[in-house]
Amino acid sequence: MNVTHIINQLNPGGMEIFLLKICEKISDEPDIKQTIITLNDNNALIRALKHKPCYQIIELSSRVNPLTKFLLLLKIIKTINPSIIHTISHEANFYGMLASFFFRSNLIWNIRNSTLRVSGRLNKILLRLLAYSSYYFPKKIILVSNLAVQSYSNYGFSRKKMQYIPNGYDLKILKRNKAKGDSLKNSLGISKDAIIIGSAARFDFYKDHNFFVEVINYVNSISNKNIHFVLAGLNIDTNNQQLTNTIRQNQNVHLLGHIENMSSFYSSLDIFCLHSRSEGFPNVLVESMCFECVPISRKVGAAPEILKDVGFCIDSIDYVEFAEKVIEVSGMSKNARRLIGKKSRDIVSQKWKLDTITEKYIELFKKFEK
Repeated sequence: MNVTHIINQLNPGGMEIFLLKICEKISDEPDIKQTIITLNDNNALIRALKHKPCYQIIELSSRVNPLTKFLLLLKIIKTINPSIIHTISHEANFYGMLASFFFRSNLIWNIRNSTLRVSGRLNKILLRLLAYSSYYFPKKIILVSNLAVQSYSNYGFSRKKMQYIPNGYDLKILKRNKAKGDSLKNSLGISKDAIIIGSAARFDFYKDHNFFVEVINYVNSISNKNIHFVLAGLNIDTNNQQLTNTIRQNQNVHLLGHIENMSSFYSSLDIFCLHSRSEGFPNVLVESMCFECVPISRKVGAAPEILKDVGFCIDSIDYVEFAEKVIEVSGMSKNARRLIGKKSRDIVSQKWKLDTITEKYIELFKKFEK
């Protein structure tokens, strides 16, 4: 069986990292050959790969017009002749739909947003076109959360073709390492008895760091605990004046920027905060749970679904309520936080283990093998 994955790009992000993890796992299947086609070049995750993958990656140029890009895509697909075309992101779903006019490959769409972001005239047209086309072109539509199933079916996408498959996590790799965590704290000059509160997100409107800065400022003005905030993500560093100028007290705030290996970061944390104003299935939230952090999140995307049985989900746009929860959890005993952290990891093991999720993809691909 030959599977071609089409995605907009491979830059740091939950959707992109998840695709690489799934491809790596599927490559263990000797009868499945895979190719990833990115619709744009300058893909940072490809450059960061530590070893040559067991699948082919083809990058289309970002500088060509959409028609030329589509013709190049058709040429590549004709050469590969895949059994399955698996597209991830709205743009890729659109290109895959057009390509299915010319080939007999079975088309599977993958939607990684839990809620619809309908903004801008072109985006509205694209979503309406995809909703209408969902009844005719894809064999299946994979959605990342139950909320996504509800949101997209309400918008007019074919409910009959939808299949819920969440993200998966490799618990053999994603596990707490006290030595690594202590090493990071030591390098930042943080004492071992400090309570570490973390956030991991690129600097982006939807990630809403302004909200988290308000949380930090509030906690620092109220709490007398030995608390440190550690923030990681693309452009989350001291060069970002939008951040540094709004943090009132920065002695206990550490901006680490983009981190390649997040194990030390998660292992150093007691509490993880998801402060986005919009999310799909937030990988960083579940990853923090793998490392036994206490999760606190705004009620966005699939977060309420993820934190149904553990952690804290704040149904408010008010930073004060979020900050009060951070103070409350910081005031818990170390043992109480540890119990919540262990339960968090157990829930990931029960619901989102990578091997189990990979099997669901393989089963779906084989169902539509030519």
